[in-house]
Amino acid sequence: PELELAVELSPDLSDAHYRLAQLYARMGNRDSARVSQQRFMDLNREEETAEEEGKRLGILMTDATKALERSDFATFHAAMAPLLERAPDDNQVRMLSIQGFLATGDYEAGLAATGALLAEFPDRWDPLFYQGIMLHRVGRLEEARDTMQRVLEINPLFEAAYSALGNILMALDDAEGAAEAYLAAVRLDRESPARYLNLATAYGKLGLTVLEAEAMAEYRRLLEKRQPSSTP
Repeated sequence: PELELAVELSPDLSDAHYRLAQLYARMGNRDSARVSQQRFMDLNREEETAEEEGKRLGILMTDATKALERSDFATFHAAMAPLLERAPDDNQVRMLSIQGFLATGDYEAGLAATGALLAEFPDRWDPLFYQGIMLHRVGRLEEARDTMQRVLEINPLFEAAYSALGNILMALDDAEGAAEAYLAAVRLDRESPARYLNLATAYGKLGLTVLEAEAMAEYRRLLEKRQPSSTP
């Protein structure tokens, strides 16, 4: 009875059908054993097929990700085409596609893709972040600002969003707000030269020359730190 209940509750669990077939065989119930054994074999084939398909999709995801990292867009699109055909509703695939739209400058398609994903998952900060970046790129600055602020409401420790918000605020001629955003990014990532350069730019726009010089000094120090040693 317990095995029959398990099969009733999880009819697609191949292992339950296998054990039930063994039980029926021991009881001498050959017809029921044969039915359960056939169901086990059918499900096992489906599971093996799904596993193989998962492996193939994983390889394509890896290929597309690496191609995007090295800006090899031909290879990226070649890998993405079967991914989008086979797994159009997979959120990892959708996010990778969005990153591709951003990297290739296809902002309208990217905004449509982020909008579709956010319609299903309105509190996901990652598509919101990319949406904010692309809104900035197409000049929709107020929307970009509001979107990036929403990202930080959801994920207040995301330093890249503070930098992106700072860039948007600079474009809106709000150097004071930009300086606050850049400073928040610096506090979360003190080893990034770019964070200090952004901060120095905002301080310069505000006429805060002492703070600008301090930020620039830290920027140069971190750059030098990253330079390979010339010592033989």
